[in-house]
Amino acid sequence: MALSFQNQGSALARRVLLVVFLVVSLTTMTVYAREGSDGVLHRAQAAVAGAVAPLRSAGAAADAAVDGAVDAAADAGADDNAAEDAARLIGSVTLHGTEHLLTPRP
Repeated sequence: MALSFQNQGSALARRVLLVVFLVVSLTTMTVYAREGSDGVLHRAQAAVAGAVAPLRSAGAAADAAVDGAVDAAADAGADDNAAEDAARLIGSVTLHGTEHLLTPRP
């Protein structure tokens, strides 16, 4: 079986790229922490937050609609005996050595 060294260059490139991204990330975090609230990175953050604000409100509206639909579906599927069924199921569960805890006392 012959050895294949074709991926050797791509593995090295991935490692170099990882190191570059780590250095850039640490540098960005350091600059962000040391600059004031009127620094370049803070202004960029505010600009991006302003640009995506409409998307956030649209997402919140969609989330509220989905929550309402889920609640309506759950309410439609619930029957009047759901509480009794749950109590019966809970009462039927016994663990080894705990039967005396779940059986009703006379």
